[in-house]
Amino acid sequence: MNVLKEIGTGKEYVYVYYNPKDRDNNVEWECKIGKSVNHPIIRIQKQKIKTAFSYEPEIGLIIKVDNCGLLERHIHTTLASSKIRNEWFKTNPTIVENCFWNLDYNSENILSGIDLGFSIRKRREELNLTQVELAKLCGLRQATISRVEKGVDDITMDTLMSLIEHLNLKLSITPQ
Repeated sequence: MNVLKEIGTGKEYVYVYYNPKDRDNNVEWECKIGKSVNHPIIRIQKQKIKTAFSYEPEIGLIIKVDNCGLLERHIHTTLASSKIRNEWFKTNPTIVENCFWNLDYNSENILSGIDLGFSIRKRREELNLTQVELAKLCGLRQATISRVEKGVDDITMDTLMSLIEHLNLKLSITPQ
């Protein structure tokens, strides 16, 4: 499988792949924008078997990040007007790369997701706790822990305080 460009650092991945025939003489074409904690080639090969592609996909871009869920969601949101279906967009790898480079890490939504979700996941892993174990300690569902770590949902104060307590963290509020 051909990989055209790889950028970023981190242990997780956001990737862009497509049918190479679709890009011929087009500025934008149908691209899948996905995420994976495993290398994208492994993920795409599994998808290829599952969906029986009639073509050999080309990976136009791989972005290495620390939180693939947040970056994927940011890109999907940014490109929402180009959405074709599910994770497929009429775009190109350069546009997706620009979404990554133009990401404002100081914006309230990105900052809260990265700082909160990533910090909670990192601390849970430092304590060698699974999501299931942390959920039991906090009286929450595993799905809630997963969504908090991915920054998917707004978190209630009760949930936040329980996580802070059980992960032995400190809440700090500072001026912007």
